[in-house]
Amino acid sequence: MARTVSVLGVFLWVLSGVCAQRADSALPADFPAVTACVYDANALGEGYIYLAAAGEVEGAGLYLMILDNGGAPVWYKESADYGAFDFKMQPNGLLTYAQLLEHHACADGGNAVHLVMDREFSLIDSFQMADGYIADAHDFQWLPNGHALLFGYHLTEAVPDPSSNALIRGGIVQELDADRHVVFQWCTWDHYGLDHCVSGAKDSEAAIYEFPLNAVGMDADGHLLIVTLGSVKKISRRTGRFLWHLGGDENEFSFVGVDPQEAVGHFGGHAFHRLDSGNVLFYDNADRLGMRSSRVHEYRLDEENRIAEHVWSYVPDPPIFGWYGGGAQRLANGNTFIGWGVDDGRHSPVCTEVTPDGQKVFELFFDNPAVESYRAYRFPLPADISGIGVTKQYVGVGDNEFRRGGSDTGVTVRVNSFTGTGYNVMGVVRTPLAPLYPTFEGRAPLVVPVRIQIGANGIITIDARISLDIASFGLRVPETLAIYHRGSQKSGPFRLLSTWYDPTGGKLCADITEFGEFIIGRPDSADVPQMPDGTVGETLPAAFD
Repeated sequence: MARTVSVLGVFLWVLSGVCAQRADSALPADFPAVTACVYDANALGEGYIYLAAAGEVEGAGLYLMILDNGGAPVWYKESADYGAFDFKMQPNGLLTYAQLLEHHACADGGNAVHLVMDREFSLIDSFQMADGYIADAHDFQWLPNGHALLFGYHLTEAVPDPSSNALIRGGIVQELDADRHVVFQWCTWDHYGLDHCVSGAKDSEAAIYEFPLNAVGMDADGHLLIVTLGSVKKISRRTGRFLWHLGGDENEFSFVGVDPQEAVGHFGGHAFHRLDSGNVLFYDNADRLGMRSSRVHEYRLDEENRIAEHVWSYVPDPPIFGWYGGGAQRLANGNTFIGWGVDDGRHSPVCTEVTPDGQKVFELFFDNPAVESYRAYRFPLPADISGIGVTKQYVGVGDNEFRRGGSDTGVTVRVNSFTGTGYNVMGVVRTPLAPLYPTFEGRAPLVVPVRIQIGANGIITIDARISLDIASFGLRVPETLAIYHRGSQKSGPFRLLSTWYDPTGGKLCADITEFGEFIIGRPDSADVPQMPDGTVGETLPAAFD
């Protein structure tokens, strides 16, 4: 049962920080106890810690939890059956987690359904792969344009080796549109022959070889990124072919600022993110033998010339051997929040927050080192996310800037004409979230996670121009962007408005004749994806119109 709680803890003063050990009678007896250490309260990022406690541990239950910086639960929910993975907030402000249906027999993770909760923590939706495939628990991305990225596995024929009857399990990546139809599908065996994996099969045994996928994402240019055990790969959404391989045996990049022999092994992890700066942040797992620590790296990629420049890293001291799971998240204040994944009971921290110069400001531990968390994040509570709202009375013909005091929406409405009364009110609310359940007339664009509501009382019809301040919205390459509109939040398709960029004023502009919800997107100019050449394995449709 979900519950909101407020508990008091016993504080232990340790080193230069304060560690709060949490065990409270108000919580269920099997709720995993934690110890939170705050080393510099003034340097912490905003938000709370999101975890999904897992592991088959006697006396410790399986819980989704949101904790404050002292380790106190502000919300928790017991997860069913096999537990949950990857509890996080999506760009639209809704919460998702992977509810495990069963564990994989031959690899970590398992089959799952991705469940959706609203800002009151009520279950409202779920996602599953299409065409009979079952999603894997490792990752799920709900894109700002309403599409979703999931992956799973499928079995194909036995390996072409008379000494083995092993079946081969390959990866399937799907992009689903807002109606949960497949608009892009990518299959391992369209690009790798079965002999690529024979070395992983055991002789004379019904073994199953995995082509493991750890994370999936959409890059800023609309192509896909997948993270495997040893590398990151970029995939064209037009053809399904590889655009490049970073790290591992197929690496195509040269490295700057780091030993190339070391760097090629930096990409065997469970998370890869494109930052606002254009750089990439990567969580690099340790090896399971405990010989090399987990760590985090930031690179600047020159994709055209295949050059990867190492610009930042964090390597924990003492080392942390999180061989499985984990992730790295860049916070708004520049800190990096790291979930270390699974370390086989070595009592490493569940998560650590560090400043840009590598100083630890926060850590959290499970008191029982056998309790696990696949990933950890820092997010605000859904109810804490509010927009910037400004209203203006007696709006007339001319420019109306919606800012007051420290509140600046970055929106100007130039009224050309209107009908109604002079005793009117117009309001603008800008919220740092993607739209809820968007659909589009035509192909969905790549959407910026921000939405703008414009409404009025006392105005019946309007002819106006909206201008969005590029600097205020932090928009890059504005000449490629467009404004989209729908009449009401959460219903109806968005319509592309005729949009232009005013470089003199630094504004993105569009003419409007209706109020409602407005978003910013980059039209997806990629052709409808087409089937890559399949040479082996099961041939499946790669995409649908």
